[in-house]
Amino acid sequence: DADVCAPPTKAPDWKEGSTLAYLIDFLDPVSGVPEFRVYYQDAPFDAPISHAHPDLLAEKSVDLAIVNGGNYEQVADHPTPILSALQPRFAILGHWENFFRPQDQPIEPLPMLDTGELLSRMEAAMPVAAGEPPRHWLPLPGEDHVFPSE
Repeated sequence: DADVCAPPTKAPDWKEGSTLAYLIDFLDPVSGVPEFRVYYQDAPFDAPISHAHPDLLAEKSVDLAIVNGGNYEQVADHPTPILSALQPRFAILGHWENFFRPQDQPIEPLPMLDTGELLSRMEAAMPVAAGEPPRHWLPLPGEDHVFPSE
């Protein structure tokens, strides 16, 4: 009931909110038409929750999907269903790193998170022809990725 003047110091003290998914459009400055579309998921969900409406996808396809790796085992075959529904040109696996470790220590996956399994599922959902570059990544700190508009 009192104003909070500093962030909580213990994880259980943080209030949990709703989990969300977003479609973010970067608009052409002249026409106002979506030029690049990003799908962002902050937690895995069973379909159809968090899936984009087909009318929105008909208007503009997803260029980049940022899917959540944490708690992936709570959703059957995650992230295959959402990637299959969205058919993005590119995808990034987010929320895979152990954010409870101090930032001055080497990055590690969340405990019991099988990043290899998640990347295998992403590859199966987003196949590429032999010799073609991958369309999905597990980003590491300091890496740059360029995702061009169509």
